[in-house]
Formats: sequence, structure tokens, C-alpha cells
Amino acid sequence: MNKLIHTEQQVIKNSYGYYELAHKPSQAELDDYYRNKYYQDSRGSYEHSYSDEELLYSSNKLQQKKLILDELFQGDDMASRSMLDIGCGEGWTLEFFSSLNWQVKGVDFSPHGLHTHNKHLLKFIETGDIYLKLQEFIDSSQRYDLVVLDNVLEHVLEPARLLHMISMLITKAGVLLIEVPNDFSKVQELLQEQNCINRPFWVAVPDHISYFNKNALQLLAESQGWKMSKCLADHPIDMNLFNPDSNYVMDGSKGKNCHRSRVAIENLLHDISPAKTNHFYEAMADLGIGRQIIMFLQPNNG
Repeated sequence: MNKLIHTEQQVIKNSYGYYELAHKPSQAELDDYYRNKYYQDSRGSYEHSYSDEELLYSSNKLQQKKLILDELFQGDDMASRSMLDIGCGEGWTLEFFSSLNWQVKGVDFSPHGLHTHNKHLLKFIETGDIYLKLQEFIDSSQRYDLVVLDNVLEHVLEPARLLHMISMLITKAGVLLIEVPNDFSKVQELLQEQNCINRPFWVAVPDHISYFNKNALQLLAESQGWKMSKCLADHPIDMNLFNPDSNYVMDGSKGKNCHRSRVAIENLLHDISPAKTNHFYEAMADLGIGRQIIMFLQPNNG
């Protein structure tokens, strides 16, 4: 039986071990929200402008991911690769791989984010219902070496269905790169136990419908024909919440400085060694620590 826990918005724990909203919005409500409001109101991690340090941070994180892709593709010619970015947002991932001469395509509900930051890539995206677009790609036998779901899976009504559809769009040795928030984590549980926070701040409605940890995400992916090849975490910004002087949940004015600290630390680690940074965050993922889960999956052809 699903376990019901009480938050400001009720969520249930499903058979895969991750939490999901007990009362989900309709697909029509979600379509309207993302098409007309999400990017325009700078929801989630999207902003109208970024500092040079933030742009460097974004580039560094993509370079770290590419190091792992280089390993998984086993030294094949990376310049001839193709990638599909589902929920491409502002287009930073599209821009990164396009600059490497990859064939790129993006899909999103709205072109607003891309139009604001990477207008030159608009010719590479298609907008509309993601499921309908993916079905069109499947029907036309399109295949991609890399499919990216960067902070998308937590937003959709049917995560399992989406992962199954992607399995029909990936090449035999391709990679699915998923990044999701690490929610209902040990850190967050301890923060609640010690009364460091007054609410489960990670439950965000209607933005987030599902709430994953590493094990549950892996179980869900495996049920749809995937195998995990690598998993990383990222900067554990939630650790700031144990300190009243940096608790951005109890005092929202502290959030920007915590974010600046994260950007500076991430850029420092990358400057020391991108490869060692990946090893560091792989160990953190094993511990269940870090604000994000970054999982590299491949088709289970066995």
C-alpha cells in the first residue's frame, strides 16, 4: 500500500520508492502552465539574465558530463554524434553540443527560454506536447546517441511512459542523461527532525509532480529497459540549512548568497580537476547527498 505522508501538499510513496503528488494536475493544466507562465515568470532555475560566473558554472557542469560521455562512448568519433534535449529550456545544453558539431534537436512546450538566451538555436527546436512530439519522432524512426532530460522528469505526469518512449529513440549504444532534484533525502529528513526548517520546501506544486532519490530513479529506469552506467550528485546546498546564518528557507534573503557560494565552489572544483570533481560527486551520490541526481543510463540490451 502506498504510504501517505503529510506535507503542505500531500504526496504518496509509490511502488518504485519515490514520492508523487496524491492529487495531480491535469495534462491540460500543465500544458497551459508551461506554455504561458513557467519561463516568463522565471520559475524554477530559469532567470532572465545570468552573471559571468553563473554562465561559467553552467559550462563547467556540461564539460564534466561530457567527460563521462566520452568514457561511455568508448572513444568513438564524438563529432558525428546526435542528441535530443527534451525540455530544452533556455538552450544551454543545445548550445554546448552544437558547438562540438553534434547534430542537435530540442523539444519544449514553449520557445520562450530559448528565444531569450539562444535565439540562434530556434531552428533546432520543436514546440508542443512532448509526448506527441516524441511519438512523431518514433514513428519516423529517428534515433539519437544522446537524449537529455535535465530537470524534466519531475515535472511530467507519467515518468515511466516517458522513459519507455525514449528507449525507442536511443541508438543501441546510446546514453540517456537524466538530472532531477534529490528530494526526501537523508539531509532533508534530518533538517525536519532538528526543526531547522518549518516546511518541506522541496514540495513544489504544480512544478514538481514526482520526487526522486537515486535508488528509486534507478529502479524506475530499470523497469523501462535501462541500466545505470554512472551516477553523480552535485553541490549539497541544503547543508546551508543547518546553520541559522545561512538558512535560506527560514530567511529567503539568504538564498542569493548561498547560490553565489555554490557557484564559486563548483567553479573552484572544476578548475582543480573536472575528473576528480566527478569522482567526488560520484561518492556523494552513493551517500545520497547533494541537491541534484545526475544519472547516466544506457539500453539494457542483455
